[in-house]
Order: sequence, then C-alpha cells, then structure tokens
Amino acid sequence: MRWAGCTAGAGTPTQVNNLIASKVSTGSSHTCAVGKLNAADAQSSVFCWGGNRFGEVGNGARFRDTPVPVTLP
Repeated sequence: MRWAGCTAGAGTPTQVNNLIASKVSTGSSHTCAVGKLNAADAQSSVFCWGGNRFGEVGNGARFRDTPVPVTLP
C-alpha cells in the first residue's frame, strides 16, 4: 500500500508520497502508520502527520502535512 491517512478535511484516503505503510491508525486530526520510506529498508518505523495540538504527531510542530518519523520510548 502506498497511501495512508487523509489530508486535513479531505475525508477520503489521500496518497502520502514515499510512504509504504503496512498498518495505519487515524485520530480526529492526525494519522500514524507503521511503514518504510524505501522498500529496501530492512526495518519499519512509525510515522505520524496531521494535527499536533496536543502532541499527537510527536514533533513539536502545530501541523505536519508529511510523515515524520516518531521516536518511541
């Protein structure tokens, strides 16, 4: 799968460039996925994007429109 999540207000799945997602989870204004940016990557990572009002995306920005890797504890 080369798409995951929705852009803000889109309401329909929207392609996320370069993300090959194997699992996707959505919130009210953000999306997180387990996947790879390159099919040759040996290990998957967690990526999040969208609204970040309460730190959901994990990168400190108010809104992120492209996937950002999330550091897990």
